Amino acid sequence: MTSQSQSRMALSFTFCHLSSSGRDFPSCPEGSEVSRCTAGMDAVAFNTYTEFFTHTHSICHFLQSETWQSRAENTMYRLTESSAGVAEQLQSTRQMAEDLIEAQTAALQVQQDILNNGEELRVTLRDSTQGLRAVFSELSSVSREQQVALSELFNRVSFLQSFLLMEAHSLSSSCYNAAALCTSFLLTSTQRSSRARLVLMSLVCVNFYLERRIYQYVMNSDHPEHTHMELVGAYASVLRRFMVCVAVCVLLYVCVGYRDPLQQSLQVLQQLRETQSSLKEALQHAESLGKQHKKVRSEVMSQRRKLLPVTSD
Repeated sequence: MTSQSQSRMALSFTFCHLSSSGRDFPSCPEGSEVSRCTAGMDAVAFNTYTEFFTHTHSICHFLQSETWQSRAENTMYRLTESSAGVAEQLQSTRQMAEDLIEAQTAALQVQQDILNNGEELRVTLRDSTQGLRAVFSELSSVSREQQVALSELFNRVSFLQSFLLMEAHSLSSSCYNAAALCTSFLLTSTQRSSRARLVLMSLVCVNFYLERRIYQYVMNSDHPEHTHMELVGAYASVLRRFMVCVAVCVLLYVCVGYRDPLQQSLQVLQQLRETQSSLKEALQHAESLGKQHKKVRSEVMSQRRKLLPVTSD
């Protein structure tokens, strides 16, 4: 799938989803470029387009896997029918051989009466009996070999199916987590949200590890094999939604609690200016009080000087 076809498929999914949800969608004539269609999108439409663009390759790969699985089941069903037919043929051959043995036994009873006619006839009858037994033994060995071959074929087909499903899940999980890492880096590229980068990337790593553990748990469980991928997809979807919710909460908490260092410095400077003004006013007030104290003291001294001559007289 080319990037252009993936973009157009994601654009079609976005148009269908927004149309069914009653959302506005910019006009996009058929055959026009994808960049012109996405240029007029609002934030909701463009986010929906981006999500469908990310998951388009996974959807196509999943559909191909489903088609291959259906073909494999049809092939196994035809092989089962063929083996059943071979078993029926072997059963009929065995019945025929038993009938032949019974007929040969009856012939031996009849030939016992004419055994005295010649040793050559007795040897011929013995060789024919041994030949029938050898044919029956050979048919039995061929049947066992076919059963072993069919069993080995079924085991190889099951192993191939498990291997392909594991590779598909690993590729899908790697692509999703790589996109999540890039998204986390882009979202935390600003100064306001930079403190959340380590937490978001840690959540992506935890999500990748838990997806691998979920896949191993489901593959080792007792559920039918044809339901393994459905269970893995359901569990992985729930885990991814939970991790996205946690990441959004962390990002919002960091962005809301962000304080600009420049603004804080300005506030500190303003407080220092206010403190300086208050100190200056206190010093001026203290200076005025000192002047008043000196003035009062001088007046007291002058009055004492005036009172001293009167006392001496």
